[in-house]
Amino acid sequence: MIIFNVMLFFVSSFVFACFFNAKENVPLFEGEHVKLVSPALPLAKGAIKIESKWQGRHFVDWTRQENIEAYQLMQKIIGLWEKQGIANYLILGRENQSTFEGFAWEMVPFSTHSFALEHYWKQIEVIARIFLGYGVTMSAAERLQQHSDFQHYAALLSAPLADKDEHSLPSNDAFCLPKVINAQALIDAPEKSVRVLYDYKPLTKYHFLIVTKAHQERFSDVTQESYVQASEYAQQLIKKFGKAEETVYLHHKTGKEAGQTVPHWHMHVALPQAESQLGKICRVLYNLVRGVMPLKPAVLKARVDELRTELERT
Repeated sequence: MIIFNVMLFFVSSFVFACFFNAKENVPLFEGEHVKLVSPALPLAKGAIKIESKWQGRHFVDWTRQENIEAYQLMQKIIGLWEKQGIANYLILGRENQSTFEGFAWEMVPFSTHSFALEHYWKQIEVIARIFLGYGVTMSAAERLQQHSDFQHYAALLSAPLADKDEHSLPSNDAFCLPKVINAQALIDAPEKSVRVLYDYKPLTKYHFLIVTKAHQERFSDVTQESYVQASEYAQQLIKKFGKAEETVYLHHKTGKEAGQTVPHWHMHVALPQAESQLGKICRVLYNLVRGVMPLKPAVLKARVDELRTELERT
């Protein structure tokens, strides 16, 4: 029954996405390099986007200053959410260089639910909207209220962000284990505070994880410099392996209810092959029902060795 309901949701979502026309984004706050907007079709109610002030700008062209200002806005929004009792969230970006649509980070809050199935179902809904390219509808009154709320936060959003110290707590999570790092590391420069790993359960051939070297469980623990380094590595990977006609997905999650499975902050960079909408639905359903299978050790080693060689040629 659950599988049938999931399939019904995806099919109805696909029909909705084909026939629904979106309205315009609503500006909420404008900084020096990036701006905060209420998306016309958010992935969930309460979601907001951070995009460059330069229209049509792709992520690979974002400057260090744009990445810094985006990080600072994210951290300020997270601080506001935490005061409202929201501790779980997804931050997602989609990049397709063949379109005129610019890149944006979408911040999606996940409220705490009493039952595990509730937040699991919301994760499924958000996944469907990501892959089908649509969102939820918000009434004019809801969007007006969101705009009004952010007018009250203007001073906070404009204020300087306090520096974070690079700290690390003892941990034996996967991304702190030398065995995992040695098997999956693609880039591990000693002067950097983040490293690039290959995902051992890849959704696509080019599925990377950018992780902090220090154990930092939540995005709110991550320093500005570590985030900027992660963003620059993501840009490097997209330039190296991305194709103009394909959409690249970048995301990171904080909290179990948002889908975080390893208690160590990491950014996913996934470069899927171009496929039809029907193909996307079938692939997502397959992964939901069967789960993404881990690579066998020999296959993982061969894949990592191949990608290390390609990256060394850069």
